[in-house]
Amino acid sequence: MLNKILSIFFKKTELELFKKIELNNVEDLEAWKYPNILAPLFVVGISLICYPFLKEESQRTFIGFTNLLFNGSLALFSINRLGSVNLNLFRYNRTNEEKLDTNTKNTRIKLNYLCSGLVILLTIFYVIQVNKSPFEFSLWLLLQSTLSTLAIYLAINFSKFSYLLQDKLLDNAFADKIREDVKENKIHLQEKYSN
Repeated sequence: MLNKILSIFFKKTELELFKKIELNNVEDLEAWKYPNILAPLFVVGISLICYPFLKEESQRTFIGFTNLLFNGSLALFSINRLGSVNLNLFRYNRTNEEKLDTNTKNTRIKLNYLCSGLVILLTIFYVIQVNKSPFEFSLWLLLQSTLSTLAIYLAINFSKFSYLLQDKLLDNAFADKIREDVKENKIHLQEKYSN
């Protein structure tokens, strides 16, 4: 279901391009996952694990445990994922993309606007969570859990897509095309200069 959400923001061809780059850069993506997903989730996980040990028994409640998640930390986690997006987004070789026939300029611009809009919404969400915490069990808490899940999903994917648009990763994804072009150029030069 969450994958369908991405199709609201991106064309099928854009999502296919991201998938192709991802499949051809598995090792680089694994290196991206640790600081961008695993480390922040580890920190949140540790706070949840430590909760029963750091609270007196009379203070340990399900709602108290839940409030650890909705004290603004998940919104901040999502904002943090989007913080590095612009580093990769607009530093690219346009000439190389023309050769690869992968013009990503519009995708990059769209991704930039989506990230900026999401940061604004997450900032508002963070301010509300920090100022309204602690929460009682209610529909508002259920709404927060849904919005937090959606925000994290979008932030991680937008961040990943930005990372995937690096020149090096694009080149890896289209290495076969690059090799074919080199062969064609070599043949052309041999024919031209062998006479």
